[in-house]
Amino acid sequence: MTTLRTTRPGTDRTRPAHPRGRRTRWLWAVACVALVGLCGCGADPRPADEPVAGVPPAELATRDRSDKGPKLPPPASDQIEYDKVSRTLTFYELPNSARWMVQMPGAAVAVPTAARHRLPPGIDPDRTLVFYIVPGGHPSSPVSLRQIEKAQGKGHTSQVH
Repeated sequence: MTTLRTTRPGTDRTRPAHPRGRRTRWLWAVACVALVGLCGCGADPRPADEPVAGVPPAELATRDRSDKGPKLPPPASDQIEYDKVSRTLTFYELPNSARWMVQMPGAAVAVPTAARHRLPPGIDPDRTLVFYIVPGGHPSSPVSLRQIEKAQGKGHTSQVH
C-alpha cells in the first residue's frame, strides 16, 4: 500500500505572479536604457576645459583653450599672505565671483576656500597648489605654496632707519 503525502495548507502553493510584474520589469529596463542613451555611455558632455574631478589643476591649466581665449594668468603670489606659524593663507579679493581653490598633496581634487584658509601641519609646500576658478569653471594656472613663500619674502622690506 502506498502512503499518501500530506501537506500543510498553503505551503505547497506557489505565489501567483503579479499580473503586471513582467510589464513593470520590462518598463524599468526600457527606462534605464533610455536614460543611458540620453546621458551618454562613457562620453563626457562637458567642454574639455571644465574642471574634472580627479584631474590636477596643473593639467587643467595646460589644456588647449583656443576656443575660449588665452589661459588665465596665475594668481599674484606676492599678494597672497602666508603665515608659517599658524599655517594660514590669506587671499586677496577676486573680481567677478571667482573662487579660490587649494589642492593638497595627494588629494584628487581641489577644494574651494574662503578669504582665509588654514593648512594642515606637515604639508609639502612644493606640492600644495593654489589657483582660482572664474564662473564657467575656467581655472587659472596654479602656483605652489613654495612660490607664495618666496614671493612674500621678496615683497616685504624693512623700513627701519
